Amino acid sequence: MCEHNQDGCVGFVLNRLYEYRLDELNVDFKGFPIPIYYGGPVEMTSIHFIHQYPDLIPDAIKICDDIYWGGNFETLTTLIKNRSIDLNKLKIFIGYSGWDKNQLEDEIKENTCF
Repeated sequence: MCEHNQDGCVGFVLNRLYEYRLDELNVDFKGFPIPIYYGGPVEMTSIHFIHQYPDLIPDAIKICDDIYWGGNFETLTTLIKNRSIDLNKLKIFIGYSGWDKNQLEDEIKENTCF
């Protein structure tokens, strides 16, 4: 879960590998066979990422101790291409999981979200 507020929730499936790697979906990453994970069924054309580089990637949002969501994707691209970051401290997702206001709470009560 990355965000939970009065309007709803946003999060990512963490353990479901997507069928393509980043270099197969984006020509800018040729030679970088970085795995992509299925973040969820919402906006399957969007790319999201979590990482441990708040000092290097501007505009990242802190999720918890040492885990950050998003930030400047151009900066991330440069860091990857320059091999300036440990890719084990980065996870990239296609799509996300999202719930409208009170939807997640209702699914938990009904035991239908798992």
